[in-house]
Amino acid sequence: MKVYAFFIDGFEPTEAVAPIDIMRRAKYDVVMVSLMGRLQVDGAHGISLKTDVLFEDVKDFTDADLIFLPGGGTTLNYLKYDHLKSVVMSHYQAGKHLSAICAAPMVYGTYGILKGEKATCYPGFEKDLIGAEFVHASVVTSGQFITAAGAGAAIYLGFKILEVMSDKRVSDLIRQSVNYQPES
Repeated sequence: MKVYAFFIDGFEPTEAVAPIDIMRRAKYDVVMVSLMGRLQVDGAHGISLKTDVLFEDVKDFTDADLIFLPGGGTTLNYLKYDHLKSVVMSHYQAGKHLSAICAAPMVYGTYGILKGEKATCYPGFEKDLIGAEFVHASVVTSGQFITAAGAGAAIYLGFKILEVMSDKRVSDLIRQSVNYQPES
C-alpha cells in the first residue's frame, strides 16, 4: 500500500506518528510530505520531525492508495494550499481512500467531498464537516473516508486503516505485535 501523509507546521505529533508507525509496521510505503518548503516540519508541543520529501519534489501522487492528513491547532492552514486540494480532489475522484484525524476532517468537509458520509472530528469542528453526518466516536469509516476524533484515537486509527486497506487479519497481527490491549 502506498500512503502520502501531508504535514504543515503545527501538526499534532501523536496524531501523525502513531498511525504512520502502525502503517509502516504493516509494511505500507508511507511517504511523509512537507508542504512547508523544507523537510523539517515543526509540530505542536516543541516536537518537530523530518519528512521524507517536499511536496514540490513529488511529480505524481496518483500511485497513492490512501491520503492521510494529521490534525492539530493549525489545521485550517491546509486550506491555503491549492496544490494539496488538487491532489485530494483527484484522489477522491479516483475512488480512493482518504483519512484525517482531529480537526483535519474539516478539510474534506470544506472541499465538499464529505457530503452524504458519516465522519468524526475533534469537538468544535463538527460544523466544518459540511454535508456529513457527525458521529461521536473515536474512529468512523464511511465510503472512502476514515476519520478520527483526536490524539487519543491515533493508535486505533492506525489499526482501522489496516483493517480497511488490507484486512482485519493484518490489523490483528500488528495489534498483537505491539501488545495493544484496549481498556475494557
